[in-house]
Amino acid sequence: MRYSISPKILKAVIQGTLFLLSAVFLISCSSSAPTQTQQKKGVWHIIKPGESLESISKTYSVSTTTLQRLNDIFDAEDIAPGMRLFIPTPKHIKIIAKKEVQQPRQGKVKFAWPAQGTISSGFGMRHGRMHEGLDITKDRGKDIRASANGVVEYAGYRKGYGKTIIINHGSGFKTLYAHNSKIYVTRGKRVKGGVIIAQMGSSGKSTGIHLHFEIQLNGKPQNPLRYLPVR
Repeated sequence: MRYSISPKILKAVIQGTLFLLSAVFLISCSSSAPTQTQQKKGVWHIIKPGESLESISKTYSVSTTTLQRLNDIFDAEDIAPGMRLFIPTPKHIKIIAKKEVQQPRQGKVKFAWPAQGTISSGFGMRHGRMHEGLDITKDRGKDIRASANGVVEYAGYRKGYGKTIIINHGSGFKTLYAHNSKIYVTRGKRVKGGVIIAQMGSSGKSTGIHLHFEIQLNGKPQNPLRYLPVR
């Protein structure tokens, strides 16, 4: 006796078999793929004064590009002490736990805030142009103080910057103070950190009373927040 299977039943059996095979395949793929938790294994690093993204990347053996991508950092120099950085799967965690993270060499220069106002504009690209320092407002006084010990290299009027002071601190470091209304020091004068050297103004190309402050290393402007203490 012969038994025949209707086309409808045969079609249903084939579809069910295919569905079952697809489900098994998807489960096997998901079990072998790394989970989101596995991809995000790592530690948090608190940035210390003087550290750079490059020095941190070398310490943890992670590229600066990876650190920027995971921490949404556009400019590698736009970091500040106290910021938290996520470090993925670092290779030297045990070493770091025992030894303090090495900081880039700064010689003997210890910088302090030149004014007590708030930051109205930071270091980096602004309106399509590079802003090479910090703008500090006058909301907590107009006094401008030398950021560290040094010798006044320039004290006068400079195009765009207005009444400007440049102090040479040695070890390749210089600081620049611009848009002043009054200057209290002269070229060649040796000053101590914390001494009042000028008053905030709006001289030069400026839209209001403030201090434009720069820290330069070997002639190249640096992000001042890398060197100033947390406040």
